[in-house]
Amino acid sequence: MAQRLVRTICANCKEEYSPSDEELDRIKLKKSRLNGKKLFQGKGCSQCRNTGYHGRTGIFELIPMSRSIGGWFLIMLMKI
Repeated sequence: MAQRLVRTICANCKEEYSPSDEELDRIKLKKSRLNGKKLFQGKGCSQCRNTGYHGRTGIFELIPMSRSIGGWFLIMLMKI
């Protein structure tokens, strides 16, 4: 299991956002992949201390264990 905490956009000041072509190029994302999905960013307000973020959200990843993955882990542990 892996986890990461990411900042949450402030609900009080969030606004819809359209990234520029340069921003999409920088993260190697084609505009067609957005398929009309809405993106948001925090503008900044007194509730978030003008950061645009308020709180954090956990993102979790779980790998279902199979014999082949278990075997790989054992091999990697033996190398340590």
